[in-house]
Amino acid sequence: MHEYADEHDHVEPPRAAEPTRFVLEWDDGAGFEKHQEFRSKAALRVLVDRASHKGCFEVKTVKSDPGRLILKCRQAEHGCPWYLHAVRMQDSTYFSIRVYRNIHTCSRVVASTIQNTRKGTPQVVADVLRGVYPGEVDTPAPKALIKVVQNEAHVNVSYSTALRGKKLAISEVRGSPEESYRKLYCYLYMLQLVNPGTVTSVKLDARNKFKYLFVALGASIEGFRAMRKVIVVDATFLKSVYGGMLVFATGQDPNHHHYPIAMGVIDKEKDASWSWFFETLKTVIPDDDELVFMSDRHKSIVKAVQEVYPLSQHGFFVWHLSHNVRGKARVGCKDLCADKFRECAHKYTEVEFVSAYTEFRKWFPKAAEYLDNSVNLEKWARCYFKGDKYNLDTKKSGRKRDKCYPSTGEARPKRSNRTNLGIHLGRWLEPLNTDEDEEENQGDNQGGNPSEV
Repeated sequence: MHEYADEHDHVEPPRAAEPTRFVLEWDDGAGFEKHQEFRSKAALRVLVDRASHKGCFEVKTVKSDPGRLILKCRQAEHGCPWYLHAVRMQDSTYFSIRVYRNIHTCSRVVASTIQNTRKGTPQVVADVLRGVYPGEVDTPAPKALIKVVQNEAHVNVSYSTALRGKKLAISEVRGSPEESYRKLYCYLYMLQLVNPGTVTSVKLDARNKFKYLFVALGASIEGFRAMRKVIVVDATFLKSVYGGMLVFATGQDPNHHHYPIAMGVIDKEKDASWSWFFETLKTVIPDDDELVFMSDRHKSIVKAVQEVYPLSQHGFFVWHLSHNVRGKARVGCKDLCADKFRECAHKYTEVEFVSAYTEFRKWFPKAAEYLDNSVNLEKWARCYFKGDKYNLDTKKSGRKRDKCYPSTGEARPKRSNRTNLGIHLGRWLEPLNTDEDEEENQGDNQGGNPSEV
């Protein structure tokens, strides 16, 4: 019988399990220390997740509340002693490690086997940005930021969470709007301290809240006294949490570069805001019969100039007005209509103007009718203007403003008021004689300047 038995029929008896004599201990590599402090609980958790992913171990949350964070190794029931206990410090958002055991006795796990389904928060995203892009504002867009958070913190975040975390990180760098408004008076004090002769003014509303702001640097005030008495006034929107508008008054130096005189912040363009700005400007630039203001046709600006500066003359931007006239021409002739209008506006004598304007009325009757009914002739025609506008360039004034305050399609976190003010002042005072401006000046000198007021 036995000689025909299959060799596979033989079964060896099971061997007795022998206990392991040596346990391999290894460090988690996080580098934490007892009593080490962290900005927040989320910041500490991000660092723990990074260490767990790099060291190939899993962490289990035992307790997590506003005042405590207790973590254990996921294989603690098998005897792994790794443990971390952190508590929030008194009267602070910082967390401090009280108990920390950095040694593992468990087996490492492959990164692909770690089942991490934890959802990220805006605080986690902000902590990742703080570590990867320290002190920077131009961080990746929210869509690209999702991948960065997954690689760094190993958690999943949605687009909205990434966007909120991006805004939170930027506000930590720049400061919150509320904090900036509280420091506004300190900023203006330092501005006056380092710029002798600077004039600043802040107006509050009935609830003692910020309403208007005015700033005129001492050097700008002193320099304008030796320049041509022509002031360009305009406004643009502020992209901040509380909105508002940035208004400014500029001149032009002998090199045809824009010369800043004063700037301000208002809630919106209306009679009260423009009147306050011009009244404050009058403390810097007094009323004079040689003074000329150039602006668009906003009714509040027209009214404020008449009331605050009765001796001055007020004209309208020919370049802006040409765009309005352009809309009254038929398709295919719009650019020609704008060019012919500017040619009429720049005529020096009444005879030349009447001849050119008669031809313009013949070719573009609707545009001429629009001018007759909506704009006084002396506000835009050079030969009828009572003041001296010189050859002030308003087209490049608007283009320079657009360079300082670009409007892009990318959604950017809104800035605080004090940060906006500092950025505007810095950009406003940048040297304006760039290569681009020099090239345009050469072109204007060769072919005439179509954008003079």
